Amino acid sequence: MIGEFIESWPLFWQTYIASILMALVMSWLGVLVVTRNQVFIAAAIAQASLFGLALSLFMGFTYPILLVLLMSITSSILIGSGSHVANNTSEERTSWVFLLASCGSVLLLANQPNGLRQLQSAMASTIIGVTDIDVWLFAAFSIIALILVLALHRPLALLIADPVMAISVGMRFGLWILIISVSLGIVTGLAIRSSGMLFTFGCLVLPALAARNFCKEIRTMFLISPIVATSSVILGLLIAHSRDLPPGQTIVVIQAVVLLCSWIWKEIRTSLALSLSNIS
Repeated sequence: MIGEFIESWPLFWQTYIASILMALVMSWLGVLVVTRNQVFIAAAIAQASLFGLALSLFMGFTYPILLVLLMSITSSILIGSGSHVANNTSEERTSWVFLLASCGSVLLLANQPNGLRQLQSAMASTIIGVTDIDVWLFAAFSIIALILVLALHRPLALLIADPVMAISVGMRFGLWILIISVSLGIVTGLAIRSSGMLFTFGCLVLPALAARNFCKEIRTMFLISPIVATSSVILGLLIAHSRDLPPGQTIVVIQAVVLLCSWIWKEIRTSLALSLSNIS
């Protein structure tokens, strides 16, 4: 399996490297999404990105990435701006974006069979065919994200765990949320353009969800989430190549299995803790 994978490297190295880098960046952003209980928001932003693609196909735009990014960033800001308010505003906005983008994408391309096929392909995910630009772009994102996580993991953990305390110590909560929302919109939009919705959404939420079950602190999640993401991508690429399977779907299934294992681990850990407390 590994020998055949290595032999395929000259043909698909862009796909392999870009997949790992995309998973790495999205796993860090996923921690911010999951710990703020915004999993469905990630799905809405991903769907809004597809609406941008559908709109560009409908209007015949030469550079669809522009509308993809515009829709992704706009929806992220629209939803994220109300995510810290203790009411239903964020949920209402998320539902509105998800449903409007889902239905609007299909309606725009209902009479364009070729466009509809492209939309369906983007929804199904295919990470074969990424370019050198994708590799360099997400390499830059990975370096930036690593630097920011190393430098800002403490304030980010405080921002997530206790927003009131974060504000009281002088953190500009609204600005932080805006920066996170814009970053999420940019990365999601670019990742969907390169790899499709399933791979993007899976790498964004599944590793972080698993890390939350494995970890007791938010800071530790910034380490475990990228480990889960990158290792699942490598294993998924190996299996997909040896079995001639779609790599994006294979990777997401592996991440889902890891999440299932983390649920089991959490139940075992909780049961052991209760048993020990009863004995003592």
